[in-house]
Amino acid sequence: MSDKRDRRRLRGQINRFGHAPEPKRSSNPQAHILAGLNVVQSLEEAANQYIEDLLWHGPGSFTGHGWASMVIWLREKGYNTHHNLTLFGVWVVQKEDGEELLVGTRQLPYSAAIYNAESYNHLIQRDFTTYYGAGLPPEVDDVILRVAWSIERRLALREELRTAFVQHLRLTTR
Repeated sequence: MSDKRDRRRLRGQINRFGHAPEPKRSSNPQAHILAGLNVVQSLEEAANQYIEDLLWHGPGSFTGHGWASMVIWLREKGYNTHHNLTLFGVWVVQKEDGEELLVGTRQLPYSAAIYNAESYNHLIQRDFTTYYGAGLPPEVDDVILRVAWSIERRLALREELRTAFVQHLRLTTR
């Protein structure tokens, strides 16, 4: 009797927990472009190699209507340095004549009503939007590289992005 009950309970647990949920696939076409360009690896390698004096987190993927981004977020080290956050990465933006890739930075002011260092330091490692709002594409003056997307040039664009990441981080973060 006990074996039968144990088997039934085990079967229920397998049915309930045995399969991992299917990962959500983005319906955002700009996010698919970023995935094809292998931006995560290039951005992470450049950040690991060149960022020394700043705290940084990510990379993370963020989307909005007509755009998608893969960014890292940086701030100065120290207790009271949460007032400004810098996003650095690549945005794919929908234009009338196709998508455009933008490598750039965006400054975000702290927008939460209160500051609790413990919860801030825990949450900021995964996501900045709780404290700083959306990571919209950079302003015109903050764009480092602007290039039209072309599937035929995917590998060349991947290298251009990697080079832009390295050059910017080498010059600005040491």
